[in-house]
Amino acid sequence: MTETSDILVQIHLEELGRHSRVGALVGAVIGAGGGPLFRFVAAPNDPEHDASEHAAVSERFPVLPTEDLDLQAEPNEWTELARQRLKELDVELLSLGWKRRADRGRFWWSLRYDKPM
Repeated sequence: MTETSDILVQIHLEELGRHSRVGALVGAVIGAGGGPLFRFVAAPNDPEHDASEHAAVSERFPVLPTEDLDLQAEPNEWTELARQRLKELDVELLSLGWKRRADRGRFWWSLRYDKPM
């Protein structure tokens, strides 16, 4: 929380099914052709957050098992799709009244947002 009692969320990269065994099974089956499925979630800046704390979630996208999105220097179809999903989530959060902050977390996708209480 900030000094002004705003709600703070940060974008996290999350493997599909992290909060659900059924979701994990579906993600494994669907993602088998292109790698595991991931999504971006806007949630408190706590790695142990749960699904009930999600302010918004992106559409899912596959990530190749050998790919590290944080170290990806050359754009390819997988990283471009991830960036598109992040842009879509950003637009959704802004339309819901969240304000993007200038600071961010550790990763390129770790955008942060405030929303007055």
